Amino acid sequence: MTEPVFFGDDADLAAAVDQARSTFKLFWREMSWEYRRVVPAFGLACVKVAFEEDGVVEHMWVSEVEFDGDTLAGMLLNEPNQIASLHEGDTVGADFGPRVSDWMLANDKQVLGAHTVHAMRKKMRPEERAAHDAAWGLPFGDPESVALPPSGGDHPMALSMLPALEKFLKENPGELTALDENGLGMLHREALAGNSCVVAALLAHGAQVNARTEAGKTPLTLARTLGWPRVEATLAQAGGTD
Repeated sequence: MTEPVFFGDDADLAAAVDQARSTFKLFWREMSWEYRRVVPAFGLACVKVAFEEDGVVEHMWVSEVEFDGDTLAGMLLNEPNQIASLHEGDTVGADFGPRVSDWMLANDKQVLGAHTVHAMRKKMRPEERAAHDAAWGLPFGDPESVALPPSGGDHPMALSMLPALEKFLKENPGELTALDENGLGMLHREALAGNSCVVAALLAHGAQVNARTEAGKTPLTLARTLGWPRVEATLAQAGGTD
């Protein structure tokens, strides 16, 4: 994707950024399952990140997103207009928080998120909007309506995979203490992704509620990072601390 990403400075876009940040946790929960699917549900999954160089800020999309609770990392999808040190295809990273300005999940049937995109599309004339959507090749739909991933209760995939998880944990108890390349264990990853029924299952099989990542974070700390109250309650009831 080589076309530039424009990002204005007005109230509607500021509100869209706030909405994107407040719903980022839904993006990350969906990604926690997307990475486990044999057949991906989304052809495009990316986060818009603000990069800065010499006082110049440019917002660009990043795909192949990894997130450990502190840092976002991935591949830059855009060729920068103003930041000379970055190029399309670069592996990039940024601190989580104010650097995140949007997220998007898309396939040929729907687009989820894209808060700032919709904010800009609302201000386009119909012919401009049609050209914009054609350039992306995505079904953005009604610019007045931002679609979101499932937000109530546990994710459908979490519920459907519980029997398989129980079997896996019985056969592979060592997986409860193994750390991934980001220094997170199973309980850390599921707490960060808000998969409350999976968190409960891991605790029932002996996962250490206060195990720390290589960065010193507990599962409860990570659950609070994105604001998962059900996960926080489950961990706290099991004796979880920060």
